[in-house]
Amino acid sequence: MTHGQPLPGHRPAAGFSALLTLGYAAAAYLVFLAVLAYSLGFFADLGVPRGIDEGTRTGWPAAVATDTALLLLFAVQHTGMARARFKRQWTRLVPAPAERAMYVLFASLLLALLYWLWQPVGGTVWRLPEPGRGVLLAVYAAGWVIALSSTFLISHFDLFGVRQAYLHARG
Repeated sequence: MTHGQPLPGHRPAAGFSALLTLGYAAAAYLVFLAVLAYSLGFFADLGVPRGIDEGTRTGWPAAVATDTALLLLFAVQHTGMARARFKRQWTRLVPAPAERAMYVLFASLLLALLYWLWQPVGGTVWRLPEPGRGVLLAVYAAGWVIALSSTFLISHFDLFGVRQAYLHARG
């Protein structure tokens, strides 16, 4: 082997920007996990400081307008950033290996904003006594388990932007 040639199978050490991208992707993934965990409690009104039916009560027209605006904001971001045209423009500003992590971070932050600013509409639409409530919560939990486990069937870490940054860091 001549001087200066890498060993067979040896990969060069990742540069600072690649490690920074990986750290960013990992941080975005952790934010996603925190928001996902909060989501579990938010929709079930269990174990979180503020669930879907809790918070400052306003009149139902204001609550519906606020909640609709929050949902639209999330939908526009979620749909807009997924478009190929947006991705082409966006990757002129951010490194391509960080593009998916940015998408995940923005979506997670908008969901956190939605949970924070959500306005309960008020009133009782339906009430389910025990044991029906327990059965419904079990079905709810099973739905979350199925949804999360299905992401592993389609490459979980690729879906959430970690794999792209990892492969970039590996060179």
